[in-house]
Amino acid sequence: ILFKLNLNKMQLSDIKAGEFAIIITIENIPLRLLELGLLKGEKVKILKKGIGKGPILVKIKDKNIAISHSLAEKIKVNLSK
Repeated sequence: ILFKLNLNKMQLSDIKAGEFAIIITIENIPLRLLELGLLKGEKVKILKKGIGKGPILVKIKDKNIAISHSLAEKIKVNLSK
C-alpha cells in the first residue's frame, strides 16, 4: 500500500516571515479571501508577522493580503522553497 505522509504539515500561522508554503487545506474562511486567491494548492510567502497573535501579511501570486492570526490557524500548509 502506497500513501503520502505530510510530515511537515503545519498551520500557516506557524510559518516564519520570509518562508514559503503550499496550502493543503482551508477550514471555514471568508469567501472574500478565496476570491483573492487563498486556495488549496497555492504557494504563499509570509511577508510579515504581527507581534504575538497579530495579523499576518502574505503574498499570493501578485497580491499582498493581511489575514488575522486566528484565520491563519485554520489554513494547513506544507513548507516549500
